[in-house]
Amino acid sequence: MSTREELLKAACRHFGEGGYGSTPLSAIAGTCGIRTPSIYAFYKNKDALYLAAFRHVLESHYLFLKRAVEAKKDAPPEEQLFSILRGLVDFHDQETELTQFYKQAYLVPPHHLKAEMDETFRHYDRLLSALVDGILQRLIDEGIVAKGNRQAVLAAWFCLMDGIFLEMFYYPKEELDERLCMIWKIFWDGLKNSRTDDRSDSQCKNL
Repeated sequence: MSTREELLKAACRHFGEGGYGSTPLSAIAGTCGIRTPSIYAFYKNKDALYLAAFRHVLESHYLFLKRAVEAKKDAPPEEQLFSILRGLVDFHDQETELTQFYKQAYLVPPHHLKAEMDETFRHYDRLLSALVDGILQRLIDEGIVAKGNRQAVLAAWFCLMDGIFLEMFYYPKEELDERLCMIWKIFWDGLKNSRTDDRSDSQCKNL
């Protein structure tokens, strides 16, 4: 592991534990066995290191899910779609330090870095949306899911992912796995029978 990679790993750990304001660069440098000024050979300042760590978390998350889908490339598209949810749980279960940092950054972001963090989040959100949308297109092409408002389906999908992410902090793994299967069945049945045309949208607005 290079010094730059060690710094990213240490930054995720320390920022996850103490947040931006309570984490001195000296703590990160000490974990890597270097002096604090040596950090500036790799990152301009604390802000740059924090943003790099944030990008690292989102990129790691996206690549993990992409590999999960690629591992199911010969499987039916519904299995590919479920592999993203399974991958979501597996990633956060395995990458505990990255997950802790993500929670910290999401709940208490440094105010002066929020705009750049939001831009980074939207970038990886678009990549993940494209990954999901590609599977949805296969489902439509094969006649499994009706052609309709893809943006509505994607919105529901990401709401599902966010909900499962929260479930991870409420339930032990075995119970979570059972809940994941039940949740998926309801979502999948609904997706196959969904109507996402303009009329259903207008009805929702009148509720």
